[in-house]
This record gives sequence, structure tokens and C-alpha cells, in this order.
Amino acid sequence: MKEHMIPAEVIAHFDTQGIITPYRIRYNLDGKKIIYVSKLLKRNASFSSGRSVEIFECVGCKDDYEIIFVLNYEKRINQWFLTKL
Repeated sequence: MKEHMIPAEVIAHFDTQGIITPYRIRYNLDGKKIIYVSKLLKRNASFSSGRSVEIFECVGCKDDYEIIFVLNYEKRINQWFLTKL
């Protein structure tokens, strides 16, 4: 697994209790790529150095392959990042 901080555009569901569920990720690394989230393995919240981050470990489909990746959502700046791909 490669470690990166790749900015991503995410389609996600935010429910009334504050639970976030990502569905589709689009990112640009050597051309635009799309990952469809098929399963959410783990969800964690982290708060350090003034940063509130939701961390999602997911299984998804990319180019007909199933991959495991980590997706971060920084709440303060409303930005999504792929960190392990």
C-alpha cells in the first residue's frame, strides 16, 4: 500500500446523527480515476493538533479489481483525502 495525501472528490451520505458513509471517490493521479465503495471496514475519529479527522478503511472496485484503501475527511476544511491506496 502506498502512502499519499491525494485530494479526492467524494459522494457521501451524511445522516441526521452525524454519521458519514462514502459511496464513490474520484481522484486525479495520472488521469482521473473513480473508486466505488463496496464495503466500509472500519470508521475512526481522530483529533490531534487542532484537526478533527474521520478515517474510513474501505473496500472498493477500481478497474475491475477489489482494493483496500483509507479515506480521510478533515471536518474543519471539509476536504477528503486518499491516504493509503
